[in-house]
Amino acid sequence: MRSMKFVVSAALALAVLLPVLGAGDRASALRPKLPPAGNCKAMAAAGQKNIWYGEYSGRYESLANDRVYPLAARGCFRSERACRRWINEVASLSQSSGLMRCTPYR
Repeated sequence: MRSMKFVVSAALALAVLLPVLGAGDRASALRPKLPPAGNCKAMAAAGQKNIWYGEYSGRYESLANDRVYPLAARGCFRSERACRRWINEVASLSQSSGLMRCTPYR
């Protein structure tokens, strides 16, 4: 009975992981999903005031092959607080951080 549970568990794990690992570049298939960020030009065109620009760079380790890859992201936000929160969320996805900055947009 115990070996049957193991076989079923292994089969389920393979059924879930094989499509992900077999789709193109395995490392990019398991790239961290970045939190959403606003489009600076669209926000400015819509008349949004006090726009904050956030920028992040760091590195993450791929679960597919244990290699380290660069991680970079940028976007605009309605407040400094929203920008800093986004920076923290992106930083939580990486193993090492480089640039982490929130500045007023233009």
